[in-house]
Amino acid sequence: MIKAPYSKRENGTLRFPGSLLALSVVFCSALSLQSPAGQDLQEKKPAAPALKAPAAAPGKTHSSVAILSIAGSSRLDLGEGALSFSSKTAPEILKAGPDHHRLEDLLFLDFQPPGEEKKTEVLKEMAEVVLSNGDHFWATPVGIEPIKEDDFLIAACGGISQQVSQKDGQLRLDLVGVRLLLYRNAFTSELQWSRFRNGLLKASTKNDVVHLSAGTRLTGFLEELKRDSILFSADGVGEVKLAAGKVRAIEFAAIDEEPPGGEKKETAGQRVAVFLKDGGKLQGELKSIDEKSLALGHRLLGNVSLPLSRLAQVSFLGGRCQYLSDMEPAKTREHLGSLFLARLPFRQDSNVLGNPLKMGGKTYPKGLGVHAYSRLDYDIAKGFKKFQATIGLDDSARPASQPAAAESTGAVVFRVLLDGKLLKEKPMRFSDSPLDLDLDIAGGSLLSLEVDFGGKDSSAALDRANWCGARVIK
Repeated sequence: MIKAPYSKRENGTLRFPGSLLALSVVFCSALSLQSPAGQDLQEKKPAAPALKAPAAAPGKTHSSVAILSIAGSSRLDLGEGALSFSSKTAPEILKAGPDHHRLEDLLFLDFQPPGEEKKTEVLKEMAEVVLSNGDHFWATPVGIEPIKEDDFLIAACGGISQQVSQKDGQLRLDLVGVRLLLYRNAFTSELQWSRFRNGLLKASTKNDVVHLSAGTRLTGFLEELKRDSILFSADGVGEVKLAAGKVRAIEFAAIDEEPPGGEKKETAGQRVAVFLKDGGKLQGELKSIDEKSLALGHRLLGNVSLPLSRLAQVSFLGGRCQYLSDMEPAKTREHLGSLFLARLPFRQDSNVLGNPLKMGGKTYPKGLGVHAYSRLDYDIAKGFKKFQATIGLDDSARPASQPAAAESTGAVVFRVLLDGKLLKEKPMRFSDSPLDLDLDIAGGSLLSLEVDFGGKDSSAALDRANWCGARVIK
């Protein structure tokens, strides 16, 4: 997944990509219980290695897409071959040049820019829009428009186009579906932004709340929203007009109703998660795809079109592949050692700190982020035959340059168990390259993913481990 590097100031303007970079190193030391005994399996190459996107050929003048399926992988130059799919035709087949892929067999599409050098994405939008279903994208709020009995947020966004008639470069979204607006220029660092964002998302609010850059918090009702200013009725204060540059975030009151056309219902089409280069994410029904754009049916935004040039990856949900980050574990066991009552809970599609999963400089859109000690048990249907994942320490687990600290930090032991039987055990450190797993789970009913302490004296410091792309396949 492609991301723009973060810098505090450039030409007087703050740059703030939607995808978070690895946070600063934070230590937590602990003594732990002894690692449970387990068979020390010999390293060997699996019969069918976990799939990797083929490397882009140097000197390419067109963007390309890597197509990964259960059967294998291939790469298509979008300047030469045809990429096409339509949900109106049956059977559901993605055409990629001379190749045809059944949608139920696809894992993901990985988009790459031409050549080896990845251009830096410069964000122009002012705020991150977080939706009530967890999706998010970058846009510039420009107003609130009343339509019949509902209020709609109007936002300028260059990378998403709604099928319904709107002004060029603008989106219209029922405020019922908006959870949060985060103004990027109000933050001076990635760490400050990520901590603030994660804190707000832990709980919903019964009233609108405006968070000012000075640390003030106003509760009340949002009256008016413009590109440069906000009119807010604050409890105990009355109406106040605020400059948008002084606002960190706006939380919208949680309302127990669905926006028009947003009723929860099962879809018969192929569901996908679309990850944008600037860090945004949208989930919905894949309507069509060609060499230039992807059409998505979104529960809150309606039918939208996304240029392929703005996409980083498209993950296919359902079918023969199911990601564990889209499932809830049947049981979890997590602790930081015998001397600590606190724990760092696992996270879905992010590392344990709430930032993107990143190993070896590569960002992974799907997966599980955990901290030793962790054990996640999943009830799996007996129809699943394979478990695949890429394991390793998150890039944020790299310790500072002190050699003494490095000896006992950022080290874990990965274990995969099926119905209590050990399938794989692998000690890993922060300096190790990510490792692909491809394990046979046919006939099993309980899949357990365990990350144990592996450092000197069983230290838990910086034991931030990832199960990237963790999935079960029929």
